[in-house]
Amino acid sequence: MANLQTLKAWSNPEAWYPPGVQWLHKTPVLFSLQNIALFGLGLPLFFCMLVGIVRIIKHYHRTFLFLFVLWATAFFIYQSVQNVKSLRYFIMLYPFFAMFAGIGFYTLTKSLRKGFVALALVILCIWPLMFISIYTKTNSRVAATEWIYNNLPADSVILTEQWDDALPLRIDHPNKTFTITEMTVFDPDTTEKWMKIDSLLQTGDYLILSSNRGWGSIPTAPERYPQMSKFYEDLFNNKLQYKMMKTFTSYPSLEYLGIPLTIQDDIAEEAFTVFDHPKVIIFQKQ
Repeated sequence: MANLQTLKAWSNPEAWYPPGVQWLHKTPVLFSLQNIALFGLGLPLFFCMLVGIVRIIKHYHRTFLFLFVLWATAFFIYQSVQNVKSLRYFIMLYPFFAMFAGIGFYTLTKSLRKGFVALALVILCIWPLMFISIYTKTNSRVAATEWIYNNLPADSVILTEQWDDALPLRIDHPNKTFTITEMTVFDPDTTEKWMKIDSLLQTGDYLILSSNRGWGSIPTAPERYPQMSKFYEDLFNNKLQYKMMKTFTSYPSLEYLGIPLTIQDDIAEEAFTVFDHPKVIIFQKQ
């Protein structure tokens, strides 16, 4: 019970809890709907699901299918108006989404020839196949770590961000060590914070952002982080002493099947990318 109370306190918008910053200005319902449509299901399956729901409401409103629609809708609305709207919190709805989509797919294809039905199935498979591609490649943090050991000078001072995985990852390397220092980017924008960060920026050789945990959430709350938001803006606009040197990504793609189609999912909810295919950016001080 004490743990639950602590988690509840951390999910308060007024709490200065780093993972909570990303939720400060997310639109209820619409944000969750966008993430489910684009990343949880993919647009083809999402469209089939909508068609299935309409069919159930029209033709099966006196059956248990209609109760399933009511329950799924009620839970979706409840969760999507909470402060934390993480995509994974809707996971128990996906079996129902699949059922609705199956009804929708049948509705859309029942009068089509077999060839067109097969084509429709291929279209449904596009997003799952693109997502699978993430796991056919080296994790972006691992790839970045290998590159760092092979290209950065030994004893370099590397700046990393609070509440993120510091790079390089700890692996045995006989010839190279680095000094890794953390910047407290999620602390309130006080004079003391910026005196410390300015000092670190002067002593650092490289700045490594191993995901968008900082730059993807802090600028969305400029009223809370005015100076930190300006820092990221200047950093990405090449206005600081640190210049972008190397980027590592692992976007959903069909390139592993020989098809030149890739989706940049940087706009997805943070947890969708930061654990298994984060965007890693390495900056070098000039």
